[in-house]
Amino acid sequence: MVDVGDDASSLFGRAKVHFHAGRPAEARDLLERAHAAAPADRAVRFALAACQNALGEWADAETHLRLVLDVEPEYHLAWYQLGCSLQGQGRLDEAAAAYRRALKGDSIPDAWNRLRTCEAPHLNTPAPSTGRVPREVRGADEQQVAEVLVGQAVAPPPSGGTLAQQIDQHGVAEPGHLFPGGRRHLLARHVAPPAVAVTVFFVVVAALGGGPAGYGPLVIALLLLFVVGAWAAVWLQSVRYRYFFYERRMDLHLGALTQRRRAIWYYEITEVRYVQGPVNALTHTASLEIDYKPGDHVLTELLPGLGTPDEVHALYEMLQPPRVRERRGMKGIVI
Repeated sequence: MVDVGDDASSLFGRAKVHFHAGRPAEARDLLERAHAAAPADRAVRFALAACQNALGEWADAETHLRLVLDVEPEYHLAWYQLGCSLQGQGRLDEAAAAYRRALKGDSIPDAWNRLRTCEAPHLNTPAPSTGRVPREVRGADEQQVAEVLVGQAVAPPPSGGTLAQQIDQHGVAEPGHLFPGGRRHLLARHVAPPAVAVTVFFVVVAALGGGPAGYGPLVIALLLLFVVGAWAAVWLQSVRYRYFFYERRMDLHLGALTQRRRAIWYYEITEVRYVQGPVNALTHTASLEIDYKPGDHVLTELLPGLGTPDEVHALYEMLQPPRVRERRGMKGIVI
């Protein structure tokens, strides 16, 4: 006689109950039985690995997660859990690489925090485990439950979730953590070509100052002052144009003499464009152009010369998941 309570689906459901109640060890035991009954079930294997991470069984979790990734190499949640397993074993370089793979698929707040920790080993302290499942995922189907086990090896950061969730749950609107590499500024070389041209002109004029052209000391002095002013403008722009990219918002400090500050929430952004014009090509920089709609009209903001082409392209890619997620959360817009 078959015990219907021992099929993989039933065991998974019972494991979910234990996990909700803060009993990851009991959940793991049931998931091990479910895995024995259905070894090809990726959701069961993934959930088992997440429970093992929650219990500090890092090596066992790593084995299961690598098998999951062999079948589905772009499964970003599995890359995140693999990072937790590797970090728990002290293999920080491998863990950092796994977190970077995870962040290519989605912006997991805890993955950013753990990546920072792996990149600064002197700050590395294993995070506490937790068996708590967020209220919003209770009652989810098997695949959802398997996926929300992600992050349960550590307590989620207080700023986690979208802006809509933060407002609903806490009644506040905060930008969240600063993304790694999210503190940018206008590169001086992006605005240096005019100053270079002025300098070259001054050198030519100074060289001819005693010749037939007969340029006097006053003209030379004025040109020198102009050169100094041009390079001062380059420096001033490079220190005054600042860009900060957070989980839910970007803060822009724009303008050299008269500075304006603008906060653009990601849910307002309709399009992000990677820009590399002639000046960018000449100076080996790139820019971003942001279309956003804070009210009835679409506005455009240019963020000039904020990095090398590779750095700006990585930033462009990084902004896509939170932009879509925040617009969906606040406006119900998928894209």
